[in-house]
Amino acid sequence: MNRGIVIGIIGPHEIGESIRSAVKDFPSLTPVFRLSDRLADAAVFAAELMEEADILLFSGKTPYIEALKTCAFTIPAHYIPLKGSGLYRAIHLLKNKTHLLSGLSIDTLSPEQVAGALEDLDEQTDWVKAVEYPSSGLHLKQAAEWKATAVLTGKKEVAEELEAKGIPAVWVIPTKGDIVVALERALLATEKRKSLEAQIVIGMMRITNYEGLMEASSEHDVQRQKLQLHAKILRYVESLEGHLTDLGGEHYVFVTTRGAFERVTEGFKTIPILEETKKNGQMTLHIGIGFGYSASEAGAHSRIALRQAAEYGPNQCFIVREDKSAVGPLEWSSPLVYRLSLADDVLLNMAKKAGMTAVHLERTLAKLLRTGKKQFTAQEMASILGVTSRTANRMIIQWTEAGIALAAGEEKLKTRGRPRQLYRISLE
Repeated sequence: MNRGIVIGIIGPHEIGESIRSAVKDFPSLTPVFRLSDRLADAAVFAAELMEEADILLFSGKTPYIEALKTCAFTIPAHYIPLKGSGLYRAIHLLKNKTHLLSGLSIDTLSPEQVAGALEDLDEQTDWVKAVEYPSSGLHLKQAAEWKATAVLTGKKEVAEELEAKGIPAVWVIPTKGDIVVALERALLATEKRKSLEAQIVIGMMRITNYEGLMEASSEHDVQRQKLQLHAKILRYVESLEGHLTDLGGEHYVFVTTRGAFERVTEGFKTIPILEETKKNGQMTLHIGIGFGYSASEAGAHSRIALRQAAEYGPNQCFIVREDKSAVGPLEWSSPLVYRLSLADDVLLNMAKKAGMTAVHLERTLAKLLRTGKKQFTAQEMASILGVTSRTANRMIIQWTEAGIALAAGEEKLKTRGRPRQLYRISLE
């Protein structure tokens, strides 16, 4: 299966988990994580990831510089800058630690950045001085010579060492907003991305309760509502820089490029025409989007996507990409991503033993795994999948027999009661 754009992510565990959460909103990206709290591992990880990734993203400037010392990057490499909301948050935390911000010693950041943020927050300071690199020794020297009262650092160990010596210090880390911006920039930088942007996109729209929409007192009102609906769809397709064809009555088809589609939908996050339809409440709209390197391929994928949307429920939109993986529903904050075309004989046999189609199994597993959890109880599975506990227990029995799920011990209880069995997904 084509994994899309593979992004190698390097950094400490704490920031890595925040990136793991944010990257779920980018279906085009397949993350490969190399996390370590040892700064020296950054170069080793970068060398490993350049063999399999299309782009590298470092958690900050410090690991990026560390890797750059010994690595010649052969693919685009970016880092999450320590500015914006992350810097504001750090200043707020520092202010809670001490009200004495008369002298700030900093690293990784520039004095201009920090001074500007302080001004934005109406905070006063006499001076801001930067040391050459993150080092508790250099900051202690500034504290002794320049009477620095607090420290902002890009390295966790430095903050901890200074705090132990009684100097207020904060490790500046990016917020989710900073991470999202960095991911968007990284996405646009890849060569593969340029190729994907030129892909053909064909969208199919179907109105399923057209009769309810057309209830009116006269033929004039019926025609007016039809024209209003057509105008809304036309405006939406024009925003996609696309071409619209009315196939008559309840069906429309449009053609655009993937680059335009992703820009307007903000990376598959929003479908304005679908939002309008939900608010209106007079009709039900299903949209199937197909990506492909040819019109024939994109058209075939859009028909499959339309069926997926119709199966999922009213007012839904799904995408089928060039590798036949499905993404949706698009109105979800973290849409499911699962395969529709499975050539893996082992997985096909597992699905058959579990009494499910391969696509149904992929979709169900996607719902579970997108939670980020590695182990589940039957009750948790029931809650995530929206089924009864009895159904979840039956699925676990079938999955265990098929080799899809394995027993993984018992959950640890903080209160009295019988511990519940834990299971983990295993497709190896």
